[in-house]
Amino acid sequence: MFPQRLTPSDPHEVAPTADRAHAQASTDRPGGPSLALPATVIAPAAANSHGPSLDFTDLTDPIVPPQEGAQPSNAQTSAATASWAPSSAAEPVTRRSSVSLRRSAALPRRSYGGPARAYPSRAYPKQPRFHLRLIAFFAALFIVAALATVGGKVFLGRDAGDIPPVEETPTPVITIESQQPAPVYIPGPPDPSPDHPPAPVTEPAIEEALSANPLYLEEMAATTCAVGSIDLVNADHEAIQAHMNVFLDCLMAAWYPVVVQAGHTMPRPSVIVYDTSLETPCGLVSRVTAFYCPNDQQIYYDRASATTFDLELQGARYVSEAVVAHEFSHAVQYRTGILTAEQTRQSTSLSTEQADAWSRRLELQANCFSGLFFRSISASSPMTETDVAAVIGVFRQVGDEFTNRADHGSADSQEHWTRLGLAATSPGACNAFTAPDDAVR
Repeated sequence: MFPQRLTPSDPHEVAPTADRAHAQASTDRPGGPSLALPATVIAPAAANSHGPSLDFTDLTDPIVPPQEGAQPSNAQTSAATASWAPSSAAEPVTRRSSVSLRRSAALPRRSYGGPARAYPSRAYPKQPRFHLRLIAFFAALFIVAALATVGGKVFLGRDAGDIPPVEETPTPVITIESQQPAPVYIPGPPDPSPDHPPAPVTEPAIEEALSANPLYLEEMAATTCAVGSIDLVNADHEAIQAHMNVFLDCLMAAWYPVVVQAGHTMPRPSVIVYDTSLETPCGLVSRVTAFYCPNDQQIYYDRASATTFDLELQGARYVSEAVVAHEFSHAVQYRTGILTAEQTRQSTSLSTEQADAWSRRLELQANCFSGLFFRSISASSPMTETDVAAVIGVFRQVGDEFTNRADHGSADSQEHWTRLGLAATSPGACNAFTAPDDAVR
């Protein structure tokens, strides 16, 4: 920053006289502020020691600013010269209390603060030129750059040419996978002889199929399906067969997207209604409620199955549907590798108790899958509390306490896993193969 010189209009202006007396601006004079000198007595100066003194006794006229463009007259020039003439006598000069410093009209004007004051010349420190500072700045910049270059070689111990070039990192390509719409089941005729799915053979594959099946990661969406009602006790064979075929389409609509999205296929099985002993690919079948045969992947339903339940359940809604939903859940287990892996575990068990324990986990998971299905259709086919109680009652009555067996689970376990399915939206809630032993008794 360059130092700024004080102007006459600055209140801190120092008068450049021999005694350095301060001047006070007077704002009541025309033409701008004037200098008011205090009434003091200047001691007489020695004759011709520092030059003649200034006589301020006649400086009483106000300063009249010149008009724009006017040239000073000879008389004004002479008067201005005479007012600054040195005094011939070296007597004391008495300053008046309100003495105005008279100015010549020919003196230059400032652009601010009133007319300029004429003072004797005063030595000020010489300021450096702007271009010299600019040259010094660029010289310093050059020196810093040179030092940085030399310092890099000295401290790094190698030339700049030895520094390997910076490899450009390739810009990663972000691929946003579009979400594929869920597959939709299109109703069609059943497949009488579908291909068999690949069976897990190795121990890791068997363990994954049972405990960490991809099916457990899927969600079952709400399914639009209107389930009709039927009198199973009095309906004939053809009416029950037609009712079961329609109901199977509801099961396929709910389960088909889930199984396919888990990476498996789901052919449509058929429901074969029978009322006598029947020879099947799974062997000779006598009168039982219902079963799923993995050899031909079909569901078999005994027409008289409804009469095996208590009287209050025989005329209830969703009784036969709960039985078929359970058997269809075995079809889902087979297509996803769960059923085959469980059969491998049973065949390699060291005892009947151990084999029954594996069977209970399979059957209780099928109950849970059934409850999951009924929840998915509950919006289009609402279930009352009576309907829910009937479904649970059907599964309780096939508990091991009523069959004198130990391979399906107790009545309490049957109810527990059915309720789990009714409250869930994902098959993962039905993973009975990782449940504690107490939950699969």
